[in-house]
Amino acid sequence: MNLQSLSYRIDAIDRLVEFSSNWDAWAEENDGNDIGMDSVMHHVIFDYIAGETCRQIYRSLIRRLRNDHVESTFKFRCDSPDLRRFMLMQMTREKENGVLFSTSVLKVESRPIVSMLDYRVPRNQQVLTICSLCQKVKTSSEKWLEIEELIADQEMFQQEP
Repeated sequence: MNLQSLSYRIDAIDRLVEFSSNWDAWAEENDGNDIGMDSVMHHVIFDYIAGETCRQIYRSLIRRLRNDHVESTFKFRCDSPDLRRFMLMQMTREKENGVLFSTSVLKVESRPIVSMLDYRVPRNQQVLTICSLCQKVKTSSEKWLEIEELIADQEMFQQEP
């Protein structure tokens, strides 16, 4: 099964209404059993977009597509604990104000497992800001770093002298 591309549709009130046949396989491969077709069908797409800023970007792109018929194509990241996925999103207007989201994988890079990205790993109360598009992490000094860079910096400061 081709897991290099994925598509889904929303209706005029932003509910998920259709998925490519490989949706469940993609969800399972990415430990997303709770986002299988049956679980998310007819739910509002924004329930599954992380971060208010990212939700606002998607709202703006959808509004521009519906009102001005301006399609959007952009690159984004969809990482897992052991992979960096560089992807492409295309948003296309459909009949009756629906929107088709088509994604494709441009490149995949393996990396050592980053437990911070594993939703099954217990968390402390510290909040990390991770960009939903590029997957970089905002530091306390307002810099944006790859998660591996952040971990390396933190480990450097925790070493015994």
